[in-house]
Amino acid sequence: MRRRFEHAPQFRLATELRDIRLGDPVAENEEDTLSTYFLATAAFQQVLASRATVFVGRKGSGKTANLLQAVEALRRDARNLVCVIKPIWYEWSSLTRLLTDYERRDSKGYMMQSLWKLLIYTEIARNAVEELAHRGPSVPRTDDEQAFVDFVDGPGRFVRGDFAVRLEDAVDRLLSGLAAEGIATQRVAISEALHNGDLRILREHLGRLLAARDRVSILIDNLDKGWVPGAALDSLATFLLGLLTSITDIASEFSRRDHRWREPVNVTLAVFLRSDIFAHVQRIAAEPDKIPVSRLTWANDESLAHVVEERFVVARGGTATGSELWSKFFAEEVDGRTTRDYIISRVLPRPRDMIVLTSAAIGSAIDRGHGRVESDDVLRGEAAYSRFAFDAIQAEDGGPDVRLEDVLFELAGQSSCVTGDSLQLACSRAGVSSDALPGVIVRLVQLGVLGVETVLGEFAYTDDERELQRNQALADRLARESDHPRRYQVHPAFRSFLEMVE
Repeated sequence: MRRRFEHAPQFRLATELRDIRLGDPVAENEEDTLSTYFLATAAFQQVLASRATVFVGRKGSGKTANLLQAVEALRRDARNLVCVIKPIWYEWSSLTRLLTDYERRDSKGYMMQSLWKLLIYTEIARNAVEELAHRGPSVPRTDDEQAFVDFVDGPGRFVRGDFAVRLEDAVDRLLSGLAAEGIATQRVAISEALHNGDLRILREHLGRLLAARDRVSILIDNLDKGWVPGAALDSLATFLLGLLTSITDIASEFSRRDHRWREPVNVTLAVFLRSDIFAHVQRIAAEPDKIPVSRLTWANDESLAHVVEERFVVARGGTATGSELWSKFFAEEVDGRTTRDYIISRVLPRPRDMIVLTSAAIGSAIDRGHGRVESDDVLRGEAAYSRFAFDAIQAEDGGPDVRLEDVLFELAGQSSCVTGDSLQLACSRAGVSSDALPGVIVRLVQLGVLGVETVLGEFAYTDDERELQRNQALADRLARESDHPRRYQVHPAFRSFLEMVE
């Protein structure tokens, strides 16, 4: 009886540990419950407020979570019309034909911008007509609303198709009449297709229908679905560049008033794009500095910890505080650091990674019958997370020349700090040619796998193109002014799986 009484607190704690649910690390799978523990950062406020911005972040950095919460927040106000564009990248024959038939780079860029304008015009119209259809007969339609519905049911029925169908129609409209040679002549033809006929009438209807709205918000996601090894990445980058360079123009065009046919509409656009894809698009942009960009980063350790702490509080029914997750259910230290700080130090700075490692540590403790998460449970969780992080890199590696995992396997078992010569040797053994070598190293740095030594003993990690260039310059200077060779460091997230020496 005495022994049973002594073990009762541990049994209760183990039972409570099994009830902790930190949720799914993928935002799409948490759409119904995300709002209960979503962490509203400065980036989220910018999503709500921005006129036209590209939000760039790593896979798992919260792009889709921000989009889902922004949609929910904006739709609470009936004065807003919210349009979400999430293309399915399985049918791009129209895009391929467009790029094949229209080779001149300057005109191609103009064509891509115009193509996105057409797609967004029709997306707004499609959402507007669906909203009218769902409003019900109790609210009679105005004359402008009925005229709009009649147009969409007649000559404007092209707006009702899904994204792939409207893409095909938009390509047909823009390609028709472009047999004439010369960039200037072709641009005139594109402008005619964009601003005359049914499309001009559509813009006129949208102006009358939506001018009184507080806001028409366009949110675009899922642009990475076709970005896979073997895809025509340069063509896809050209297509995406057309979107990124047109969003400001689209917002500006809708803000214009023309008393003959055009009423102003307050249109805002938010595009969510993976950072490695954005870097590729930047490289082909003539004026990349003109693309309005906001980066989704989690450099603040407190914000990263709050991601799991908020989920814990919700799992406890709001009766606990975030700090209790660590003080009550985790060992105090791991490897000489507080458990909270240790976990933060071992993950890539993204919400998804923080959730995966913490959940894996809890799962280890439950499987082993522990009353709390012990330090070795955290290490077991780290091993599971490290495999997850390694596998996730493959989804972001769009390079056709070499598999990055082959390079990383060549580094397995070595020190986590590698010299430039050691890295080049690993690349050579993985089959990387001398011509491809610089690009492979850059990709490893952009993906957060490698940090660059910028100050003796300090390594900087970044996926920002400009910061990467700065860090490379600092590394070059350090190598010139010190006796140490150029060095890189493998991020802690990958070390456990690769069994690297710290």
